Amino acid sequence: MADGGSNMKNKKGRTVQSHINTLFAAIEGIIKPEVTREEKVLIAGVGSGGGRVAEELVRIGIQEIVLLDKPGEKLEVRNIFRHTLGHSDIGRLKTVAMRDRLKDINPGCKVTCANIDVVSTPDKLPPLLQGVSQVYICVDNEEARHVINQAGVEAGIHEMILGAVFDGGCGGEVGRIKPEGACYACMTAFLERTVPPPTFGEEKPIDYSNPNKGTPKSTPALNMDIAQIAILMARIGLQSILGRTNPEDDFRGNYLLFGNRVVKDLFPYPLFSKTYIIPKTEGCLICGSVKDNFPGR
Repeated sequence: MADGGSNMKNKKGRTVQSHINTLFAAIEGIIKPEVTREEKVLIAGVGSGGGRVAEELVRIGIQEIVLLDKPGEKLEVRNIFRHTLGHSDIGRLKTVAMRDRLKDINPGCKVTCANIDVVSTPDKLPPLLQGVSQVYICVDNEEARHVINQAGVEAGIHEMILGAVFDGGCGGEVGRIKPEGACYACMTAFLERTVPPPTFGEEKPIDYSNPNKGTPKSTPALNMDIAQIAILMARIGLQSILGRTNPEDDFRGNYLLFGNRVVKDLFPYPLFSKTYIIPKTEGCLICGSVKDNFPGR
């Protein structure tokens, strides 16, 4: 007797695979599927920024993603206008709802949900980093950023990419951490929110910090303000992947400053952007001392 159930499952499986093949056929003229499908990424923080990063990565062919957020982080009504999720997900864990969203875009991707507090239980983070090539740091507090930075450095992650939106969504920053470059501890030690970035003999240095001279933090901002930084994070992640085989495709630096709007002494015009190289800190307790910083162009 024929197994009708098995036939239905097989047919569904073939349909899903057909959809996946069609999905990537639309972009393979730009990105070959084999370039991104072997990557495994972890996204720490599944809020409005992290959710956008996750979507962009799935759309370029990333096949395995770990979504990490604090226990009990659920989607609330106030999140809707700035999140990729919608009203149908209100009350659900952001990791679980985002997993379903990603699999709705690409049914073939593997998504793992992890709800842990990396600050109070940092020992639970290293197992999640096994096999991970990229980490996207989308959390909104400094202590968690430093915990993830240390765990990523110790795990030898190819790239860690972090982003922050400045007060009121006026702009933001994106940093990239690689084993041979500055880690997040180096970056914060160098920046101090009062030290100007290197200018390589160009115009007078600007104070690149946020307008209030404080630590970048989560504040009221338009969805598009947050999305700009999230998409830049995903773009730098993609360029980092491409740059492993073709250096010409790589991101030239490790710190990007981006302005959505004009801010006196910070962003001279809308959509301002500038890339810098922040050096490793001699004797950094996290990533060690530096001999040669990678060259900028």
